[in-house]
Amino acid sequence: MSSSRSAQLEHGKFIHGYIIRNRIQTDIFISSSLIDLYFKCGCVSSAENVFDKTMKTNVVSWNVMISGYVTVGDYFKALNIHEDMKQTSVKPDAVTFTSILSACSQLTALEKGKRSTSLSLRVS
Repeated sequence: MSSSRSAQLEHGKFIHGYIIRNRIQTDIFISSSLIDLYFKCGCVSSAENVFDKTMKTNVVSWNVMISGYVTVGDYFKALNIHEDMKQTSVKPDAVTFTSILSACSQLTALEKGKRSTSLSLRVS
């Protein structure tokens, strides 16, 4: 599995490099695909770098970032990106709310787990 992910990452980096070297104008679909690839391969900083260079006028790039952070378990960053999105006046859609609700439910589960562990430690 990890060798497959590594091969996918190398392929993605090759394509990304090709785009940069040939000064190919990227659109929302290319940028979002690169962000998604980097998150799925565990390269969060590369995903963030692509996002930083992306036009943020479309809900798609924001959704990819939010769902990417949820995928890697960084729920607070997902919520922070949602806040940033609201400040840029990009309207959330159903995909946005699905990802945000997922982040909230995971944070709730983590909090419940911490409380249960805390209670069992006190009882012991």
